[in-house]
Amino acid sequence: MDSSNSREFLKDFNEIENYLKNKHNKGNYMSFHALVDKASQRNDRIVKRYLQDLKEIAELRNAIVHTYTEEVLAEPTDYVVELIEEIRSRLVVPPTVERFIKDVVTFHEDTTLREVLRNMKNKEYSQFPVVDQQKLVKTLVTDSGVANWLASHLNEESISIKGVQVKDLLPFDKRKQNYRFIPKEMSVYEAQDRFAQAAERGEKLVALIITKNGASTERILGIVTPWDVMET
Repeated sequence: MDSSNSREFLKDFNEIENYLKNKHNKGNYMSFHALVDKASQRNDRIVKRYLQDLKEIAELRNAIVHTYTEEVLAEPTDYVVELIEEIRSRLVVPPTVERFIKDVVTFHEDTTLREVLRNMKNKEYSQFPVVDQQKLVKTLVTDSGVANWLASHLNEESISIKGVQVKDLLPFDKRKQNYRFIPKEMSVYEAQDRFAQAAERGEKLVALIITKNGASTERILGIVTPWDVMET
């Protein structure tokens, strides 16, 4: 029987096991099942997603190792080999938020409301970073701020946006500080967790600002929204 599937399976299994040991248990020996449970309890998103698969894979691994002679008695199917490779790649080499690095439309406090509205329409974004002269992010201007500013003028016979600037919108924008800075090396799954954890706390986190090391004193490299990571 061709044992190529077994070799690939065991290679990926060992990488997963080493990853779990290094990240979740650097002390005494723990079984694979215990490592998986510990990682799940620590809210490791990928382990939790594949929890049952990992436990079943461990059983298959034991069958292969215990009978691994010249005659392989437990040969993984192509499906299982593809599954463990998928898990390995997501755990060991997860995609990072670098995929969201690109030129970001930013505004200054003296940017006009007309320019904000034009970009919201053309780009279909709901928030934009507001930067200073050194191009460091100081706040956000969001669709919520624009809507609240307009609502505050509803009693007027007509509303003119002539001369209105970003700095006029900010006092009306409750979401302007609802962002966090993250490093470009952060995994997409950790970014997902940031949004999920904020929601659990009852916070409305609308954006993650990517900088080189996750510092607010560094220039913006990209921006991540909940919609960006929803399907990852």
